[in-house]
Amino acid sequence: MIIIDGQLVSFESTDKLGLNGFLMKSKTNNKTLIIHIHGMGGNFYWNTFIQPITKTLKGSKYDLFTINTRGNGYITKFYQGKNKRYIGVAHENIEESIFDVQGAINFAKKLGYTKFILSGHSTGCQKMIYYQSKKQNKNVKAVLLLAPGDDYSIDKKEKGKTFTKAVNFAKKQVQTGKGDEILPAWISKYSAKRYLGFADPKNTESQLLNYNGDLKQFSKIKTPILAVFGKNDEYLETTAEDAFEKLRLKTNSEFLETIIIKNTNHGFKKKENELAKTILNFLQLLDA
Repeated sequence: MIIIDGQLVSFESTDKLGLNGFLMKSKTNNKTLIIHIHGMGGNFYWNTFIQPITKTLKGSKYDLFTINTRGNGYITKFYQGKNKRYIGVAHENIEESIFDVQGAINFAKKLGYTKFILSGHSTGCQKMIYYQSKKQNKNVKAVLLLAPGDDYSIDKKEKGKTFTKAVNFAKKQVQTGKGDEILPAWISKYSAKRYLGFADPKNTESQLLNYNGDLKQFSKIKTPILAVFGKNDEYLETTAEDAFEKLRLKTNSEFLETIIIKNTNHGFKKKENELAKTILNFLQLLDA
């Protein structure tokens, strides 16, 4: 068991949504902060690799801020000023995640941080790609993509012949004013609008990490990128090698490093320490 010293904090997204996170300092007066966001429906403490990363960073020049986004949980109550909003993964719009990331950066700046590393796991990777491709934030020094899965292709493969039927049903729900209603179980446990976010190829989210697409948003990122897959990632529609080859073909990053960790899965189970060391080695390489 690892006991983590840190602070549970509250902050606001740039559209005034109340969010929470956990700030862990590796050394006093650090100016570089890693901001990490969870995958689809997760939370800031869910992944087992958070603790090993914190332990590995101890004494380094990097602090870690792991945050909840509006996609935290299934259906989650948030406060936006005096108003209540029920969002969570069932109702989130991934394009609004840009407000969450910027809110975390703004909060960190008030604490004295001047440089940022954006880190995401699973669908969190898509959110960080979307943010940096849109903002081109010069204070972001690197982007960490941990298990950057392709939600569109995964769903299409899982549904097979029923995929088109599912998408058309969800579209009809939206067209008839039922876009916020939860879909039938055979399609998704999410609302029609949320499902179409990653299932309709016309939508931005579905394109962010579609390895069979043009990876337009990914190719806009010029900052250094680390992408890591577990060799046995159960949510990877293609092979890790093929996915990384497509990233290399599309990148305009000044430095892209791709790492495959053997004998582990989507959450890097039993290889959390290796993942943590991989991240620290990459960051130290940038500073060399």
